[in-house]
Amino acid sequence: MRRVSIFALALAFCLLNQVALAAPQEETNSGHPAIVWVGTVATNLFYVPAKLAYAGIGAVTGAFG
Repeated sequence: MRRVSIFALALAFCLLNQVALAAPQEETNSGHPAIVWVGTVATNLFYVPAKLAYAGIGAVTGAFG
């Protein structure tokens, strides 16, 4: 039992050491073009009401079941 505890402690120490010493990654996010945001809003104008109607019909149908 003692060997297992020592092994687990050593493994945890090694893993934590690797995480602590890891070099931070560079952030390469340069943002999204405005057209992506416009496209997202335009798509959601049609998708969200259709999804709500589908969910409402499913709720009514499920209530009958």
